[in-house]
Amino acid sequence: MIVRVRRGKSGLSKYLRDGKKADSNYSRNEKDIVTPIWGNLDDFERAENYCAQNKNWSENYMHITFGFSDNDWAKIESLPTKEEQNALMQELVQDYIKHHFSGYDISNEVIAYAELHYPKLKFDEHGNKRYPHIHLGVSFLNPLSDTKLRNLFAINSYYDVLMVRKSNYKFGFEQTKR
Repeated sequence: MIVRVRRGKSGLSKYLRDGKKADSNYSRNEKDIVTPIWGNLDDFERAENYCAQNKNWSENYMHITFGFSDNDWAKIESLPTKEEQNALMQELVQDYIKHHFSGYDISNEVIAYAELHYPKLKFDEHGNKRYPHIHLGVSFLNPLSDTKLRNLFAINSYYDVLMVRKSNYKFGFEQTKR
């Protein structure tokens, strides 16, 4: 598994809804089978729009993408039921939310949404192979206090690398080089 952690001001909810990239001819529904894993996209979108309109923050959310190799995905699919597969992905997502926002009540103070993209198109228009992946968006808005969530590891990528290693070990995924 490979993980990319980025931060943004706006646009993630729109991308998750339509999936249209500037360099792509395909929409989300043409490219992927989408399965919600955690949270509610409407709630995340409302928080993203509220922050963009009412907060002067340089970043309004964290966007974490989890990419699975063929072997990692085979391990997930080897679980006997879809419920067990979904539970594994939910646990993975929750681990990252807890890692980045420890000290916050995930149920009441964190607005997050995650979905699985399973490729219908195995290769993109440029010939690159497409892999199953999860998008996780976590708003920096604390809905209880209308303040910004503090992220202990906001500027330390070393902890992100450690978290990937920990998750790969926990779930039996491959340690990837890139």
